[in-house]
Amino acid sequence: MGDFLNQAVELAKTHVPFLASYVSFIGFRMFLEHKSIQNVEKLTKLASECTDEAVAAKLKSRAAKFKANTYVFKAIYFFIVAVYNFQLIKGFSWFPECLGGAGERGLFAREPQPELDIFYQIELAFHLHTLTHAIIMGAKIEMHLHHLVTISLIVGSAWCDFKRIGVIIMLLHDAPDVFSAGVKALLAFELETLSYACFAVLVVVWAYFRLYIFYEVLALLFTDQDLSVSDKRIFGGLLSCLYALHWFWYLQFFQILFRSFRNGEIKDTTEKDNAYVKTKSTEGTPKLQKKKDN
Repeated sequence: MGDFLNQAVELAKTHVPFLASYVSFIGFRMFLEHKSIQNVEKLTKLASECTDEAVAAKLKSRAAKFKANTYVFKAIYFFIVAVYNFQLIKGFSWFPECLGGAGERGLFAREPQPELDIFYQIELAFHLHTLTHAIIMGAKIEMHLHHLVTISLIVGSAWCDFKRIGVIIMLLHDAPDVFSAGVKALLAFELETLSYACFAVLVVVWAYFRLYIFYEVLALLFTDQDLSVSDKRIFGGLLSCLYALHWFWYLQFFQILFRSFRNGEIKDTTEKDNAYVKTKSTEGTPKLQKKKDN
């Protein structure tokens, strides 16, 4: 029993960044959710008791803006880690040519890369906290699948010393997610013109990083001579699953755009359809408001 506890303590010591980051992400996220729910319930109650329709509509509009808290947090996080990730790895010889690097062999080499350890632990903590939050708050099945595959790839690549390709995949995900979270934040703040502009940038950035560059990296993986057949099947299969999900969501962007022109709203399709009800402000702009439990 003593040996087990000693091993557990040593393991915890080597994973302090992961443990600290996970607790921080969960704590801060839940704090934001708690404060948002409190304010939304308070303003919604005031709106229901208000006899002036114009004032009630303004109260409902203010309530909707509290949804921006989480999206602003995520946009800032993705921006910081994307920039830091790029600065961390751009000087390595194995940095892919399609991203502006030298593109020399070694991207899939199974070699320890100590410089990436802390960054890897922080990213794992963030995605694990996202999965935890999605399970608690509710999300569509494809989002759970995406989180599970992402976490499996992070853990598997760390275990097998494939961190070089791991940080590349993280970069391809984090860069578009800046604009994905940005669109949702701008919508919550009712900045319609800016939200459409950010959405347009998202469509372009997503296509470049998650469809074009991701495909180039997949091609490098399946044609690399240093990788074993089993490695190609396992990691190639998981990455192909992510790539298929990227195409699925990219096609949904155009469905969202079509719906916005038809109904005048941009709706997050990763959230369950029955999680929100529509309300309208005095200007007629559709808003999304959480349903109350019966």
